[in-house]
Amino acid sequence: MINGDCATSVPGLFAAGDAATREEICGGFTGGGSHNAAWAIASGAWAGAGAARLAKAGGPRALRRASELVAAAQVGEHGLAQPADELVAAVQAEVFPTENNWIREAGRLNASLQSLDRAWRELAGSAPSGTPEDPGARVRAREAMAMLATARWMYRSALARPETRGMARRAERAMPDPALRHRLIARGLDEIEIRPVAVSHDHGALAA
Repeated sequence: MINGDCATSVPGLFAAGDAATREEICGGFTGGGSHNAAWAIASGAWAGAGAARLAKAGGPRALRRASELVAAAQVGEHGLAQPADELVAAVQAEVFPTENNWIREAGRLNASLQSLDRAWRELAGSAPSGTPEDPGARVRAREAMAMLATARWMYRSALARPETRGMARRAERAMPDPALRHRLIARGLDEIEIRPVAVSHDHGALAA
């Protein structure tokens, strides 16, 4: 997010709830109630109001252009080479098993990443294409690609945190490592960058 409206760097795209970071109010642990529910409600209201202001200010043409930019930022403009349900199942096979994603271990993380990265290379640049008979195919394929991207960000971030802290559990180290007391920011698609961001007791996250 780049402002108080929950706007992102993609014009016309707003983030809310689980799609928007909650670390400033939740820290390294999260859940379904309390401040998490408050964040979902508040960020949804902010994002909705921001989107409405954008549409009102720019008119229908600006809103259509924003939608085009959002779509282009997600994936390319060709047909998805693999059925969406097969891709979803492949991602789930790497992130659902508790031995992979509960108490994490570097060897298993790397093995899962090899499969996920291979799928990304095979599908990078492809995009869903709906048909009059099945217009929802475009949405399902975009959702499947988003799941694949998220799994790759998640496991690369996990490899960069070889400790147990908050909800992150690592088999190699059952306690927090004082040297790793920072946030991790994941970015990128084909090549993923993990950037540490220092944390202040008094002022939240500060750029490293």
